[in-house]
Parts: sequence; structure tokens; C-alpha cells
Amino acid sequence: MDAKKSFLISLFLLLFATSGYCQRTADGEFQASAAFKFGAYTLGAELNGGVYLLDSYIGGGASFISKSVSISNQSGSTDFARFGGFAEWMWRFFGTRKRNLNFYVGGDVLLGGEILDPYSRLSSSTRKSLEEGGYKDSVFIYGVTPKVSAEFFFTRMLALYAHIAGPFTFNSQSKNFFDVEYAVGVRANF
Repeated sequence: MDAKKSFLISLFLLLFATSGYCQRTADGEFQASAAFKFGAYTLGAELNGGVYLLDSYIGGGASFISKSVSISNQSGSTDFARFGGFAEWMWRFFGTRKRNLNFYVGGDVLLGGEILDPYSRLSSSTRKSLEEGGYKDSVFIYGVTPKVSAEFFFTRMLALYAHIAGPFTFNSQSKNFFDVEYAVGVRANF
């Protein structure tokens, strides 16, 4: 093969071999993940599914978080449980050429509920004083969550997944409008 042909083939490959031609995170490829969530006052889990787009992915899932926070009119801490569904979009701002390592930025929209004292640990007098203070057994919550995430593929279809999120939650009784949450889990591509 002569030098001119080699140069043209190389130039064609450099210009037209984009991330859509990679085996991992290819456009239209489905993914599912399960993650353990934690933070300063939170423990929980998240199940997520979605589809990769050319330079991003879109998906949705379900989340459960158990929080233990102090309330001003009560000594000690009170447990709250949050659950809900979310829809997310994440843009890949960096990825290796073979997509073994990818970094994303984006966020999600959350709709769900919050339950006061889900494990029935409060005494009846404390519970009564909270109800007199305006607290309800359960409320509807909603919010937005900016996220930064990363995935590292250790096989063709399996990746370690992690994210840092800062959910802004509205209508919450726990009075924590903003918390930082971390998640670590496993992601599978199909």
C-alpha cells in the first residue's frame, strides 16, 4: 500500500470513528445499575435503567433513602424514609477512546414521598408533639438533583459506577433542603 492510500485511510478513521462506533456505551445500548447510597445522615439504595445516546445517556429509576436528622423541637434524632422515582440525563464530558472510563455531568428530576418515623422508634408523646408541631405521617416530595458520575468498565459489559449528587428536595419535613449524597454500585450493559 502506498503512502497516499495509508494517509487517506488514517485521515478517514480519525475523522469518522467517533464514540458511536465503540463497543461500550454505544448509541442505543441499554444499561442497568444498582447502587448503595450514603451521606452524612443518609443510607439507601438506587436501581437505575436507561439507554446510552451518542455522547450521553438518559434513564430513570427508583431510589430509597433512610435519614436520621435532628428536629428543633425534639431532642435526639428522628428517622425519615424517602422513596421515589426519577428521570435523569447525563452528558459524557470525558471518556477514554475505548470507553473503559467515562465521566458524566447532569442531573435528575425526583417525585416521591417521605415518611416520618418509618421504624416506629418514637414514643407516643414525642410523636404527638411532632404532629402538634405540624409534622405529618407522610408527605409528597419533589426536587432536582445535579450529579457528577463515573463508570469504569472492567469487562465488556460490567462497570463499577459511582456518583456524587446534591439533591434539592422540596416539601420535605426533615428540613434538609440540600444534602450531599454519594453512591457506589455496579452497572451492566446489554
